[in-house]
Amino acid sequence: MQIDATRQRIPSGESQAWRAAWRLATSEVLFGLAVACTGVGVVAMMGLLQMPTLGTDDPVAFSRWATAARQQQGELFDLLTTLGLNNVMHAVWWQVAALLSLLIATLRFADVLAWARYAQHNAAILDEERASVIHTTPSLQRLAAWLQDQALRTREVGENTLAALSGWRSHVAAGLLYGGVMLTSAALLVDARLGWLAGEQLLVAEVPISLPDQRTLMLSQAGDDAYQFRIEPSGSTVALREGQSGALDGVSLHTKRVVEGYRASAERAGQALRLRASNLALPTTELRFVLDEDEPEQFLALPEAQLALALRYKASEAPMLQVFALPSGSVITTAALTPSLIVGDVRLVFRPAPAVSVEAAFLPGRPFALVGAALATLGAVGTFLWPRRRVLLLQRGEWLEIYAAGRGALPLARRLVQQLTALAASSDSPTQGA
Repeated sequence: MQIDATRQRIPSGESQAWRAAWRLATSEVLFGLAVACTGVGVVAMMGLLQMPTLGTDDPVAFSRWATAARQQQGELFDLLTTLGLNNVMHAVWWQVAALLSLLIATLRFADVLAWARYAQHNAAILDEERASVIHTTPSLQRLAAWLQDQALRTREVGENTLAALSGWRSHVAAGLLYGGVMLTSAALLVDARLGWLAGEQLLVAEVPISLPDQRTLMLSQAGDDAYQFRIEPSGSTVALREGQSGALDGVSLHTKRVVEGYRASAERAGQALRLRASNLALPTTELRFVLDEDEPEQFLALPEAQLALALRYKASEAPMLQVFALPSGSVITTAALTPSLIVGDVRLVFRPAPAVSVEAAFLPGRPFALVGAALATLGAVGTFLWPRRRVLLLQRGEWLEIYAAGRGALPLARRLVQQLTALAASSDSPTQGA
């Protein structure tokens, strides 16, 4: 007699609540969903322009990003921003998904180690589902031979108990899969916590900009075809050409384009005058600035001469300069920007200064995430080819109980039952239905 109790689980001394919690925490559905959500975020980071970490606290970089992102995404920009796909590293749903991926992968990795060490030597029912109970009396040696033909390793773990387990390749593949997901998820979470994106920055020679981690970056020297960047406080430098990428103290740099920069100064009767770029900036005898389509206007003040300057960028034309009297605001002169201009008794000087548009990012976990993704991919392929399986056969008098766990294990157990049934029908072996 055969009693089919497919997918029935046996507590085996453990509380049902604990086993239910374990199955939920390590379920393939939850794991797949967490990994899929994490992957969606990673794809978005690769394909969509991501918001600078400082957001609107760096209005210039934020404005450049918003303009470029709208051009890239069109009408989808607002929707993608609302979903967090334009700022994935700081999206709560993505961080939760990455954390779940890490936790479940860790539990499953521990389970792989436990299987590899104990499953073939343990007569206890671990997490197997009861596939069938059949009234038959075959020898365990005969059952072992059949299971070995199915590429399973067998071992008698008790007087009346036979354990069959998939080979070492299945454990290695599963270990690579879950270990790779662990490494990738942990690296991504490190980037979300410690990393940053500065967005596109315009660097004028010897004018430092502050990075999100309080370090400063500046264009220290410029040659005919290469530009040298320096990061403080370490003082490390790297030389890059236009369109080239490099790294500096863990900061990834990519030079996008060279733009026109200027060094502005003023003098009266041979004495240098101080200029100010804003009410918050300290006056200096030389100001450095950029004029291009992203920063089309610059305003400077010469309090000592009671003058204000407005410089405006024009595509395919020389920039325009307007000089105003303070405090009246009346226009004194409007002219094309030239290296030298006389306004009353004041001489204005505008010297060319090299300037480079550069993207900066600090993602310390990225190399580990790439390694983890490669391992997980290998493991996924290996798991598809060699799935983990465990079949446990318990001989209780004239009854044989069959338990199975792992992808494809239940169909394999059913084939074993069919084999035994067919064998009983063609021999004198007592197999009866009840």
